[in-house]
Amino acid sequence: MLAQLAQALGWFNNQPAGTQTIVGVLFTALLGALGLGLLGLIRLGAKAISRWLAARKHVVQLEISSCILTRLYGRHPDAASGFVYIEFQELFYEWQLTFAAQTEIQKIAIAITNIRADDRVKTSPGSATQSEKKPKWVPGFEEPGRRPDFYALTVTFDNLVAGQRSEITVRRPLINPVVPDDAVIQVSEVQAMSARVVLPTYDVSREAKRLTMQASKWADRLWPFEGETRPRHLPIGLNPGDPMHGEIDTTIDAKWSTEDLSRYTACNLMVRRGVT
Repeated sequence: MLAQLAQALGWFNNQPAGTQTIVGVLFTALLGALGLGLLGLIRLGAKAISRWLAARKHVVQLEISSCILTRLYGRHPDAASGFVYIEFQELFYEWQLTFAAQTEIQKIAIAITNIRADDRVKTSPGSATQSEKKPKWVPGFEEPGRRPDFYALTVTFDNLVAGQRSEITVRRPLINPVVPDDAVIQVSEVQAMSARVVLPTYDVSREAKRLTMQASKWADRLWPFEGETRPRHLPIGLNPGDPMHGEIDTTIDAKWSTEDLSRYTACNLMVRRGVT
C-alpha cells in the first residue's frame, strides 16, 4: 500500500505544473464529495438512533383484565313493603384495557377484535374516538351473504399527557353462562407515535375456561335472601327495560373477588321508579 502511494506521488511530481493543478482540483473535489456524503450518512444515522432511543424511553405497558359480573333484578309494586323479591340475574362479560403514559403521547390507536354487535364500549378519557364496528368473517374474506362471525373496532387516543390513565371497557350481555375461545376479546394491533407499546399475552383457551367457570358459578349459585326460608337459583335473563308506572326496579351488581370464587363483592345498588 505504501509502495503504491509512493509510486503515485512520484508520478504526480513528474507531471507538468498544469497537469498537477488539474489533478489537485479533481482530487480535492472528490474528497469534498466523499466527506459530504459521509457527513450526511452520519447525520441520518444519528437521527435514527435518536428516534429509537426516544421510543425506548417512552414505554407504554398495556394491562388487560376481564371477569363475569352479575346484575340481580327485583321488581315490585310501589306500595309494597318489606323485602324486595329478586327475580332473575343478568350476566355480563366485562373486558378492560388500561394504560398510563409515562410521557406525553401524540397518538395511540388500539385495534380490538372478537367484538359482538351488541357489545357496549366505553372509553376514558372522553376525548378518545371509536371507529365503527367493522364486520369480519373467520375465512378472512368478506361474505355479505351471511352474518358476520365477529366485529372489529379501533379506539384512538390523542395528545395524552404524562401520567394520564386511559381505559377501554367492553361489556357484553350473556344469554348462556359460556364464553367459548372465539368469543374472547383480544387486541389485534397497536400503533403509537413516539412510544413503544408492551402488550401482555395470555392463553386464549385458558382465559375462556376461566370466564366460563365464573359464569357457571353465578348460574349455579344458590342465593340466600333475607326473609326466605331456602336459598334458590336465579334464572338468567336480559334487561327487562324501564319499570312501568307504579313499579320500582332494584338492581345490584356483583363481581367475584377471589380466584377460587368463594367470595364476591356487591356494588352499584340502584333503585328506579317508573314514571310513565
